[in-house]
Amino acid sequence: MIGSDVPSDELSDVHLPLPIRVIGWAYSRPGIERVEIVVDGTRVPAQYGLPRADVAEALSEPDAARSGFTTVLGPEACDLGPHTLTIVAADRAGQSSQISIEIVAEEGTGSDDVRLSGLDNEGERYVPEDYRGTYTEVEHQARYSWAAPLAAGRDVLDAGCGVGWGTVRLARFARQAVGVDIDEAAVSNARERAAGRAEFVVGDLLALPFPERSFDLVVCFEAIEHVAEPQKALDELRRVLRPDGLLAVSSPNRGVYPAGNPHHMYELTFEELEQSLRSRFRNVAMYRQQTHLAALVSDDRGYAARDPDTEVPARLYKTAGGEPGDELYTVGLAGDDELPSVDSAVSLGGTFDTKALHERIHLLEQLMALTEAKSAAALANEQSLRQAIDDAQRARAEAEAARDAAEKWLAGLQASASWRLTSPLRAAKRAAMSGRDERRS
Repeated sequence: MIGSDVPSDELSDVHLPLPIRVIGWAYSRPGIERVEIVVDGTRVPAQYGLPRADVAEALSEPDAARSGFTTVLGPEACDLGPHTLTIVAADRAGQSSQISIEIVAEEGTGSDDVRLSGLDNEGERYVPEDYRGTYTEVEHQARYSWAAPLAAGRDVLDAGCGVGWGTVRLARFARQAVGVDIDEAAVSNARERAAGRAEFVVGDLLALPFPERSFDLVVCFEAIEHVAEPQKALDELRRVLRPDGLLAVSSPNRGVYPAGNPHHMYELTFEELEQSLRSRFRNVAMYRQQTHLAALVSDDRGYAARDPDTEVPARLYKTAGGEPGDELYTVGLAGDDELPSVDSAVSLGGTFDTKALHERIHLLEQLMALTEAKSAAALANEQSLRQAIDDAQRARAEAEAARDAAEKWLAGLQASASWRLTSPLRAAKRAAMSGRDERRS
């Protein structure tokens, strides 16, 4: 099955400015072997394996959590004018499916996205340009929006910074900001992305390349679950903090966050993260992060806002509550001094919610059609099997009846007078045949 992030009633004569980002999902129980994007017969490389928790939830298939794909069509792959865009997905069972979209490529204003060859995201690292309009975007942005006020006037370390977008956000408030990541390609991307606004170094969370007491604030969001020894990583984060410093750290909540992420080595529950922090710091405050549907009523200035560092004044109301323990992510704030009060932070993802609802309806329709087809096929198979069993039982009964008739006939023959009278002749014949065989030998 293939899904598009555009509602089905909009998949015709879509006018799009270049560059064009293609985002969707493909899932099959045997596993997807490849996804191809074809523009007028020409294949364009696509990245597969991106997180799609919404697809897994809609299909009730946990394995579909990494079913997303994406690619970017630039002028070299898609010149101005009409094109047929075809998405083909093939699974390991040899089955394939495809959808086609008629698009019209238009003159665009260009993209300021940073894209470096050699950056292998593997669907795990958050790269803002790859996740626009997704749950992943608002989840990551909300954490840094929450932490940004803590960075004011401080020396900040963003541990596990990836491509450094979050480090740059913190740098707008901090005295100085440093990002560290174990991936050299990610650090190279971060340096170009930051354009001198922050410093980046290659380093391991288990052995940070900084002296003791180097930072006033250490932020480590969605990184600690990637190391084999999370407790040792926490020791390192504690080591580089100054005595009055703060640590802000998060982890997917094991048991709630979709299982099976091959990049996660150990996810911490709320209780485990809290206990780990309390064993290292005098003061700990715990926070819970969950993703919600949202609607915004705003003036033109608020409606047009798109900079995650631009705060939109608003009153926040909720229509659905959560129970402690059902949060997707756990966030901890720790330090030896009295902890500051940190307001809740919300990040809105544009029109994503409406698109997600359309997509879920589309997914459920596909799921219902697939279920009905499978049910009909299963019923037909069951009826065919029952017919085969009935035929086999009928043939067996006929064979048994024939055998019984033959045995009855033989028994009657043996009991007859002629059989008894010819018994000496049969015995003499057998003796003669036996003697002839002996003479020949």
